[in-house]
Amino acid sequence: MGKEARKRVAVFDFDPAGRTALMELLDRQFGAEGAALSAFGDSQAVARAVQGGGYDMAFVVVNGMPAVETARLVRESGGGIPLFLVSRTGDYALEGFRLHALDYLIQPVSAERVVQAVTRIGGPARDSLADMGKSSGSTRQN
Repeated sequence: MGKEARKRVAVFDFDPAGRTALMELLDRQFGAEGAALSAFGDSQAVARAVQGGGYDMAFVVVNGMPAVETARLVRESGGGIPLFLVSRTGDYALEGFRLHALDYLIQPVSAERVVQAVTRIGGPARDSLADMGKSSGSTRQN
């Protein structure tokens, strides 16, 4: 039986505290099962990182138009990777629709909501990440 490829997740937020909180939530859900999480606070850096195809999905916090532009860069650079937008409000949901975001999560985001969003991916990526989330047993709300 072959070893499954490690899932790579890019996480972007201009706000260091917000970035840390989202990274901690995602790590609780997927880190124990081998997902590699990378945090970014710079728009160009995250766009360059996803451009090479080294990421399986991206979570972008969009609490302002500059962050929406970052989401646009990720979408244009990422070769169609699943894009999840996270925000304190629904103010940027239309932008998310235009960017073909797979889901739009309202903060505070619960562990269950992350698993629900990731299951929308479909195929083997969905199955392995959804199983990761379920096996973590985490029910803590953020």
